[in-house]
Amino acid sequence: MFRSDEAVNRLYFLVEGRAKTYIVHLNGNESILAFPGPGTIMGDMELVGSVTESYMVQAIEPCIAIELNLRGCREQVLGDAKFLLLLCRLMGNKLYRKDTHLSAVKSFTLKSKLAEFILLTQTDGIFAEPLTQTAQYLGVSYRHLQRAMAAFCKSGIVTRENKKYLISDKEMLEELVGDICSETREEQGFLKFIRQTGIGV
Repeated sequence: MFRSDEAVNRLYFLVEGRAKTYIVHLNGNESILAFPGPGTIMGDMELVGSVTESYMVQAIEPCIAIELNLRGCREQVLGDAKFLLLLCRLMGNKLYRKDTHLSAVKSFTLKSKLAEFILLTQTDGIFAEPLTQTAQYLGVSYRHLQRAMAAFCKSGIVTRENKKYLISDKEMLEELVGDICSETREEQGFLKFIRQTGIGV
């Protein structure tokens, strides 16, 4: 959806589906940043100049989005006070969810964090995220994560198939998640803000 080597000339208002945002370091390694869900605006930080280069954004399931092409209307958009207020609220919500994630990394067990991550990133009951990126996102070592995945397999929660894992016991994963505030469940999207504030897009 977005590449780091391309200029961002559009906004996406994600209505359905999930995406993954990540950056590619100079050494070629990738680091996961977030998992935008319904209600997310993508390209907002680039629009207001908060970042000079776009993050990589990849759809991880079929997505429906409203696209606003900024060519020819960028100055008009930046001059709309109501629209900028909407962007400020949504960017503040992104920061809140990022802080919540960092807090959860420190406060919850790896089993709980891993269960949430699997549920967040699975597609059709299949978890296929690379374990190196998963370990980085969860703030643990690769070996620690491997042991946790092996324990999930031994308990019958997931079943390994090549480099993918099939979810065998979704209810157990949901029970392990406990009170962690999922990014998806806590999403305060643009549609909700529009309803609350009467801001028109």
